[in-house]
Amino acid sequence: MYIEGYSAWITIPGHELREFDAAVDSHSRKATCWIPSEEGMRFSVHWKDHAGSIPTATFIKLDGYTVPGHFLMGEGEAERDNIRVGITTVRPFTFARVPHGEQC
Repeated sequence: MYIEGYSAWITIPGHELREFDAAVDSHSRKATCWIPSEEGMRFSVHWKDHAGSIPTATFIKLDGYTVPGHFLMGEGEAERDNIRVGITTVRPFTFARVPHGEQC
């Protein structure tokens, strides 16, 4: 996905997942899509600043939780594959079953 000089994508071990029904709303500055997944599979969130020259901070929203990302100082690429759940404990990002009739 690409919006205003930034891109983001999801990977599973071995490859990048294909995006479907990608939509960009320039007014709200949001991009959305859906990706195929398999329950229990781990994944990583990647993002890239294509040399926008403005320092940025990233926050990832998953299942109602906001996960801090990384600072990019006007360019570069970052990745996150877990959430901190304790002082010394992290939990990997893992696909889960969505109950029938619910949307993320």
